[in-house]
Amino acid sequence: MSALLKLLGPMTSPPRREASNSASLGWEAAHGFRLAGVALALLALVLLLTACGSETYPPPGYKAPPPMSTGSNQPTSTASLSGRVYMADSSVLDSTTQLPMGYALLPGEEGRVTVRIPGTPTQIRVVPIKDGAYEVPDLPMGVTLEVSASCPGYASRRQEVEIRLPAGRRLNFEHDPDGTGTYLMPLKDPPVVTG
Repeated sequence: MSALLKLLGPMTSPPRREASNSASLGWEAAHGFRLAGVALALLALVLLLTACGSETYPPPGYKAPPPMSTGSNQPTSTASLSGRVYMADSSVLDSTTQLPMGYALLPGEEGRVTVRIPGTPTQIRVVPIKDGAYEVPDLPMGVTLEVSASCPGYASRRQEVEIRLPAGRRLNFEHDPDGTGTYLMPLKDPPVVTG
């Protein structure tokens, strides 16, 4: 029996050198299996994504949910129009300032700005001019508005403007050096108010 063990001994317990090679081959084989597994997983992911890429999103027949209500029925495409209204005593320019004689902001609160909004029916908004300043909120964007400034004893002035940005627009009735000023001028013969 001991002869048999001697004969089987080298088979059951390999030499030291072979054992180390055998251990490193086992680790390399296990490492190779892990790499192969990762490669197969990546390949499966690529195939899955490629197969899904031919579908459309959203799928045909998909109906989007209605937009959430903000609680108001007003359109969201509105903005404000604001500006200043100037007046002058004369169209003659002061040689020092190069502005019309008596040029200043329209004082008090007697003036009005009127905005005509096109449509059917045409809408008209009127706001007061307070110490030369006005603001008209909630005007539609993208349409040409007719804006007039008036004050008792002065000739009215009219301009057209379009609001394009949600931040609003400024429109002044003022002196323009090229001679196309829109500031208010006194009427030649102001109407007599009796009372």
